[in-house]
Amino acid sequence: MRRFGVLVPLLLVLGCDSLKDAFTARPEVAAVAADQQLAVERLGAMIAGLKGMPLNQEAARGVSGVWIDHMLFAQALATGQDLTDSAFAADALWPELVEMRASRWHDTLLAQRFVLTGRQADSVYTADEERILQHLLIRARADAPAPMRQAARQKAEQARARVLRGTPFATVAEEVSEDPSSKAEGGYLSLAPRGNWVTAFDSAGWALPVGGISPVVETPFGFHVLRRPPMGEVRDRLLAVLRERKGVMLDSLYLDSLGTAKHLKVADDAPASIRSAISDFDAAIGSKKALARWTGGVLTLGELARWLNAIGPGFINDVASRPDSGLKVLTHAIGQNAILVSEAAEAGITISAADWTQLLERHRARVDSLRHVLALGSEIFDTTATPAERAKVAALAVNKYWDQIVEGRGRPFPVQGPFALALRGQGRYRFLPAGLERAIAVATEIRDKADSATGPRPPVPAPRPTLQPAPATP
Repeated sequence: MRRFGVLVPLLLVLGCDSLKDAFTARPEVAAVAADQQLAVERLGAMIAGLKGMPLNQEAARGVSGVWIDHMLFAQALATGQDLTDSAFAADALWPELVEMRASRWHDTLLAQRFVLTGRQADSVYTADEERILQHLLIRARADAPAPMRQAARQKAEQARARVLRGTPFATVAEEVSEDPSSKAEGGYLSLAPRGNWVTAFDSAGWALPVGGISPVVETPFGFHVLRRPPMGEVRDRLLAVLRERKGVMLDSLYLDSLGTAKHLKVADDAPASIRSAISDFDAAIGSKKALARWTGGVLTLGELARWLNAIGPGFINDVASRPDSGLKVLTHAIGQNAILVSEAAEAGITISAADWTQLLERHRARVDSLRHVLALGSEIFDTTATPAERAKVAALAVNKYWDQIVEGRGRPFPVQGPFALALRGQGRYRFLPAGLERAIAVATEIRDKADSATGPRPPVPAPRPTLQPAPATP
């Protein structure tokens, strides 16, 4: 593997802003993390080793971004940084802290605005426009051999017989049902109107009297036994559904009222700003450009990017395809959420010591998990070694991990978005566009050589752009 030792002195002489020009003529480096360099040849091999990875600038940036996060993590540990201390953890746990505070404020608001009683739940049950049913399922494919389907039906009949003999339906469902979504809940399904389920299941469920047990019902999923629970058994479940529905309605009304009261206004150029940021998240996350304003506050492009990063890659990948009107609606909604968070802060909403302990343990588990994935052993904490020696050991571990990726043994483990942002906020890193472009050419050459013996490969569609700093597994 080639190594290049010129970057550190160049950093000191040229400064970060000159790196792009320094490597433009014939770039040898594609990315930098701490004092470690990702060579163009190395990145090309990484990309080529990932089956199905498109050969474009976005892919090169995504793969190198995961390498950057791995290297920043390893180097932080090697230099003695405590990634589990409260300050770093609070940064990495930002979305969960915000969610927890907002949830506390939400609960406070709902408690002030409405109270639900068992009588209201009973009214829903009596109206019988929606039902909560229990079921157990023994799976059997429609095209399964007749003996297999008969065995599945017999198993369902035996389960039904146990219920008829007095064994609680929930007990039988938890023991034998093959529907994972309801099994742990004793077979209980969500509150639903007539017509919500497949025809045979729906007809059987709505034909049941209170407390009734159905015959074995065959559907495309297999063989079911259904029960209609009495009102007393589902009152609490009905109340939970009603609270959630009422809460969603009040949340929407409250957020709308907040935006109106605070005179929330989205900038006309917000959609264009978001689109321009999609291809360069790192520039967007530091941007102070105002996308929305309200009385006493502003939503910057950097803050919006941070919110999107917290929501997750599945949602972010949808952003690029939205029309300008959709991006304005999105910006308005995130502005409302930002106002809600500030309202909670002004109301003095905090999380308990027990909640923080739980969140901190979750963060520590993520740190331990990434250490395990990268095989960072105790030697990176060896106080008898110099910082430079520990840094070298950490870099070797990361490179060894990526050797497996190059060899096609697995996919790179992505660092969770907020965790990656916290690492990048404390570590020195840089993408070198000219190096990324050349790495694509290297990857193309590697693949062409590998494919020459097997014939042409089908085209792979490029993924949508993402605003995520540490994209999902490439």
